[in-house]
This record gives sequence, C-alpha cells and structure tokens, in this order.
Amino acid sequence: MEDFPHSLCATWHLPIAQNLHEIKFVHLVGVGATVIHVDGEVVLHRSSYSGKSGKDHFQIESADCLITVISTATIHECILYVNGKRFSEYAKWYSNHFATWKPKIAGVDIRVVLDKSTMELWANGRVVECTTNFTESGTIRNFELDPNMKIPSAIVTSDKEYSNHTLMVDGEMVPLFEEIDEKEHKLEF
Repeated sequence: MEDFPHSLCATWHLPIAQNLHEIKFVHLVGVGATVIHVDGEVVLHRSSYSGKSGKDHFQIESADCLITVISTATIHECILYVNGKRFSEYAKWYSNHFATWKPKIAGVDIRVVLDKSTMELWANGRVVECTTNFTESGTIRNFELDPNMKIPSAIVTSDKEYSNHTLMVDGEMVPLFEEIDEKEHKLEF
C-alpha cells in the first residue's frame, strides 16, 4: 500500500482464535478519504468524512472492529477497537485465553495456537490431533506439527500452575510468542 503526502497509515496484526489477520488502514487527512484492507482485500472505502475525524466499523470473523480517527489542529491519530476494547486491552484478553508460539521447522515459521479453555490446538490455522497423557506433575499433549516431517512435539501443562503451558519441539522448548504490540499511529503537522 502506497503512502501519500499527509496520509495516516497504520497496520495491525489481529489474532482471532487460531487465525492471524492483517489490517491496513489509510486515511488521506486533507480530504478525509479512507481505505481499510483486511488480509489484502478492501473491506471499506469511504471517499470522505463530514470532517477530518471519523469512525469506521467492519467485521473480521466474529470480531466487531472499529477504527477511530481523531483529529486536532496538529495531530491526527487512529485507534483500533476490537469487540469494544482498545487493541491493547484486546491483546491482554487474547493472551489470557490463547497461548501462541512460532517455532521454525525446516526454515519455515509455524504459528501454533492453544485455546487455554478448550485445549484445542492449531498449527497455521488447522486443527492438530493430539494424544493426551496425564502425569503426576501435569498433562502432556503429544502431536506432530507437520505429519510429513515426523518431528515430535508436545505441550506440557503443569497442574501446579494450570496457566503454564510449554511447547516442546524435537526436545527443545519454544518460547511464547507475543503477537500483539500496539503502536501509536499519529501524523503530526
């Protein structure tokens, strides 16, 4: 997407359950025109607001999204809301309900997501079948991230700290991946 003079451009990466969506927003400040792309597709194109500030609603899967543009004499700012929460609040909610890892296998990043409430597991958006073993110290869920590669993987959940989930790939621990970092999107004159 091309930046124009006096345009406010923003990009967010929004996780919703097992999927990760890219939102690109362009607001031409001088005329108030707006374009919103989700995963490369235009979902909203507005030629102008009644003023330079405005609000745009759109849906991604089951999420209700809103981008608000706030304009003052010298600053234009855009803010993303997801299901009524500012993006940073949604990020905290998401990390409380889902664990995400990004192991690299054969040079390829794989996005692994665990729903902490249902214990459902996805790799790159597809459900992963697991076998579950219960031990004195917790639960081990064994699976293969890529059936063609036969690399053993497991999620270990400690009974003492139920929210503590660890991904092991080929015997190595993979750190949790923080997908969301909200940046301020401002244009100053």
